[in-house]
Amino acid sequence: MIESDSCPDFLVCVVTEGQVEVRRNGRSAVVSGGAFVLMDLAAPFVFDAPTRFRQVVVRVPGRLVEGRLPEALAARVTARAFDPADDGASAIIGRVLTDMAATELPAATAVPFASSAISMLSATILESAPIVRPGDGYRAQDLARIEKVIADNLHDADLTVSDVARLSGMSLRNLQILAQGAGRTANGWLYEARIERAKHLLATTGDPVATISEYVGLRDVSHFGRLFRKQVGTSPGRFRTG
Repeated sequence: MIESDSCPDFLVCVVTEGQVEVRRNGRSAVVSGGAFVLMDLAAPFVFDAPTRFRQVVVRVPGRLVEGRLPEALAARVTARAFDPADDGASAIIGRVLTDMAATELPAATAVPFASSAISMLSATILESAPIVRPGDGYRAQDLARIEKVIADNLHDADLTVSDVARLSGMSLRNLQILAQGAGRTANGWLYEARIERAKHLLATTGDPVATISEYVGLRDVSHFGRLFRKQVGTSPGRFRTG
């Protein structure tokens, strides 16, 4: 199944009842009792369960993992059980994802909640897994902190990259260097986040385009439309209907 539909996304599987053995590339892990496992959809894997089991599965776009976790580290932590018995943070992540999956959230609330959950997940993995190269973990933690600050403040039309740097506890220069290392500019990073949230709101709500523009911190709907078209290749209205 995975070989026929490979993609750069990840699955986070929280096993809430029963027990599952996960195998991938010669690595195996037993997952049970609220533990979770991270799976890379770009490669095949096997779930082997001797009895019935229940799980919560969350699909995380690969682009949201990039920058939060060093690539070499992400490759090493797939098919590895993050067990609440070994790490309290893993227990929290399991409960958060399980509760979110069972709760209907308004789109305007769901987006920042989802972003925070991904940041928490990344922080848990960074804390629990070995760092591959010196410095990688610190860079990933900085990137995750910046992503969270942006996600939490996108509604603020006055938010600038200087504000993001200050709220992230770093200098503007360090923020610019991190952005450059991720293949973007600091301003572009902020605008990309606004448009990504707008895409989600357009797809999941019936709110007017002007209202969504305000939700993502862009007061001028014409400016919002131009930015959206530049990044997505179509207008907000056509994106919603097409």
